Amino acid sequence: MAKYKPYSYAQGQFIPVFFNKQIQKGTFEYSLSYLIDNELDLSIFDGRFCNDETGAPAYDPRILLKIILLGCSRGIISNRDIVKCCEENIIFMALSANSRPHFTTIADFISSMDKEITRLFLQVLLVCDQQNLIGKGKLRSQCLRHPERTEIRQVAYLIGRSASGTERFTEKMKRKLDTAIGRAMYGMRLAIGEPPFAHIRSVLGLDRFSLRGKRKVNIQWSLFFIVHNLKRSTYMG
Repeated sequence: MAKYKPYSYAQGQFIPVFFNKQIQKGTFEYSLSYLIDNELDLSIFDGRFCNDETGAPAYDPRILLKIILLGCSRGIISNRDIVKCCEENIIFMALSANSRPHFTTIADFISSMDKEITRLFLQVLLVCDQQNLIGKGKLRSQCLRHPERTEIRQVAYLIGRSASGTERFTEKMKRKLDTAIGRAMYGMRLAIGEPPFAHIRSVLGLDRFSLRGKRKVNIQWSLFFIVHNLKRSTYMG
């Protein structure tokens, strides 16, 4: 009979872990950590705290942003799940430097960053613009079946109705798209407007919002758009 080496899962082993070696170059978590530590101006969060002389030290906004955005990149929107990942997942442990904030700390941080999120989003866009990732049509070859043969995107017209004596909706649409500017603008729609929504829904897994109210929903939506742009910067920059 064949003879195999025995094995058992009912055993443990102490393994030395160095957090700085878990974040490898070329990965999303490396780009995320580098961007937050070196490219973004997070002094906008300093005004939140008045504990320089008295009071307990707060969690660094850099740490909170890293684990929140990493969670968004993996479709994790529950604050409790993010805390659980910081306790069990080695990448989350490395990015947080073994910090384990309470889920209410994360929730308060997210729900109150409506002013800061706009500036963060603009800073990330500037980084992407420096890498020529905005409005350059780099997704064209991925979106079109034959990009070398297709000058513009084909348009399907819907038959619309309008009151007698007025211009039909389809005629208005054709008239606008038949111009050079109209063709150029509509051709950019496939490479600029639509892929981000599909990527956030299908790849990042945002099929619902976990927050309530327009202000908080805008915060969560902006976080996922930041992750979307960071992934482009990581894999296309």
